Amino acid sequence: MRINWLVFSLLLTGGSASWASLPQAGQPPDGEQPIRAAFEPLPPQIGADGEGLVRQLFERLEQQGLAPFQVQMMPYSRAKRQLLSGEADLAGFTPVRA
Repeated sequence: MRINWLVFSLLLTGGSASWASLPQAGQPPDGEQPIRAAFEPLPPQIGADGEGLVRQLFERLEQQGLAPFQVQMMPYSRAKRQLLSGEADLAGFTPVRA
């Protein structure tokens, strides 16, 4: 899905990905279906309450005309399963174990 790549590109590059690939404002892709995002908390990117830098990024993308984001917080293993089964459209963050 093009949206997944765009969102991950924005997350990885700190928002420096090209906005040219976004649809025109008021024309969200895939109708009005929300983009289902599953995340493991990783402050300050995203906290257990779903707030943080990622939420701010999603709000900016919604203002640009993308479909709304529906964020669910869960362990990464569950987020990955939901992504693979199609229950989620994107998942993150990959946990780093020392």
